[in-house]
Amino acid sequence: MINPLPKKGMRRHWRRNLFAANMLLPVLFFLSTVTVKGQTINPGDFAVVGFNTSFNINTTSPIGPDEFAIVALASIPSGAAFKIADRGWNGSAMITANTGDGVMSWTTTAIIPAGTVFKITVTAGTTPSLTISPAIYGTPVITAGWTSISLLGANANVGDQVIIYQGNDVNPSNFVYGLNTSNSTITAAGNWQVGSTSARDSDLPTGLTNNAALDGTVAATAVAFTNNAAGFFANNFVYVGTRTGSKTTLLSAIATRANWIYTTTLATTYDLNIGGTNFPGANPVFSLGVLAVNQLSFSGSSTAAGNVLEWRNKGETDLFQYIVETSIDGISFTAIDSVRATGAIEYILAVPGPLQQRSYYRLKMQDRDGSFTFSNSILLTVKDNSMQLQAYPNPVTDVLNILSPAKILRILIADINGRQLADENGSGTFMQKINVQRLKQGAYMVTVHTDADTNTFKVIKQ
Repeated sequence: MINPLPKKGMRRHWRRNLFAANMLLPVLFFLSTVTVKGQTINPGDFAVVGFNTSFNINTTSPIGPDEFAIVALASIPSGAAFKIADRGWNGSAMITANTGDGVMSWTTTAIIPAGTVFKITVTAGTTPSLTISPAIYGTPVITAGWTSISLLGANANVGDQVIIYQGNDVNPSNFVYGLNTSNSTITAAGNWQVGSTSARDSDLPTGLTNNAALDGTVAATAVAFTNNAAGFFANNFVYVGTRTGSKTTLLSAIATRANWIYTTTLATTYDLNIGGTNFPGANPVFSLGVLAVNQLSFSGSSTAAGNVLEWRNKGETDLFQYIVETSIDGISFTAIDSVRATGAIEYILAVPGPLQQRSYYRLKMQDRDGSFTFSNSILLTVKDNSMQLQAYPNPVTDVLNILSPAKILRILIADINGRQLADENGSGTFMQKINVQRLKQGAYMVTVHTDADTNTFKVIKQ
C-alpha cells in the first residue's frame, strides 16, 4: 500500500507494491470482474422514486403501460445481478401465484454512477414487454409474470409493491429495497402486513429498515405508503424532495411523506422522464457525495522518479477514505491504494516506477455509510520508462521533496565547499521531505543513498 506524503500532519510511512500492480493490470481487472458478478448490493443502494399505473379501474385490460422510476444511491458495479418484482413477501417466501405480478432480471453491463435515475416501462399482456431509459447499463428482461393485469396499483381498491432483491425468486438471499402501496387497512406495526396471502399485500422484506411514521427520521430501505394514518394510498406518485446529499440523507428524505406528490386519479400521471419536470437535467440526476467532499480538485504530474497525484478539497464530512484507482485504457480501473480521510485540506500521493507509458488515475471517495462517488479521471504520460531520483522544488525555500524509484536509506547535505551540514536517516520509503528553512541562501550538495545506488545533486536555497 502506498501511503500519502507527510503533508500537513499526514503519515510518513510508505510501502512499494506498484510494480506488480502495473505489470499485472489486465490480470487484476479480469479477476475483479469475476468477483463483482457475485457481489452483494447493499440495502438502499437502489430506491423507488416514482410510479404511474395506467389501468382502467373497471377492467383488467390496460389502457397503457405501467412505469416506475428507481435511483441508484451508490455506485453499482458492472456485472451486478439483481431483480425487481411487484410480488409480495409473506415473511418466508415471495407470493408467486398471481400472473398479474411479475419479475424482471437485470445484470449490469457497466458501472452505474451513484445518483443515476432509471425510468422502466412495463406493458403487461400475453407477451409482456419492458423498456428502460437509459439503456447503456444493461437491459432488464422479464423472467416471470405480467401476463394479465397491472404491474402496480390495479385500481383504487388494490395497490401493490415494488421489491428489489438478489437471489432466487421464491426465497431471495438479499433484499435491497421495498415499497408497499397496498390499499388494505393496515393495523400491524410498521404499516406492512403480517403473514401476507394476497398479491396486493406484503410483509416487511427481511433485513430492510422501515420508517412507519414517514417523517424522515430514519434512513429507511423500506417504505410503506399504505392505507393507514401515517401513510397514504395512491395510484400514481413521484418523489419531489431533495436530490442532493449522502445515501443516508437521501434515504431519509425519500421516506418522508411530505416529499411526495400523489393522486388516486388514474388519468393524472407524473413525468418520470430523465430531464423532465421531476427529474431535471442529465444523469446522474441525484448528486451524492457532495456533503462528504466539498469542491474537490484532482490533478497529477509525471516526474523522472514516478507519478505524483494531488487532490484538494474545502472540507470533508463523514468521508471515510479515498481509494486510488488506475487504468491503462481509461475504461477498466483497478484500485492500487487507499488513503484514509483525515480532515486535511490537501493530499499528495507518489506512485513510483516502473510505470506504464500512459496511466489514467481517478479517486473513489467512500463515505462512512459505504456510498461512494468518483472524481474526474486524469491521464499522465511517462516520456521515458527509466525512472530517476528527483528533488523538487529546485530552487527551494522551505521543504525539499526527495522522490526516488528505490528506498531512501540516508540523506546528506553539504555546502559548496564540502562541509557537511546535515545527516538524516532515510525513511526506508520512496519519498522523504527535508526541512531546509534554517539553511542560508546559496548552493548546497545533497547526497541520497538508496538501496540501489547513491546520487548527488546541487540544490539552490532561496
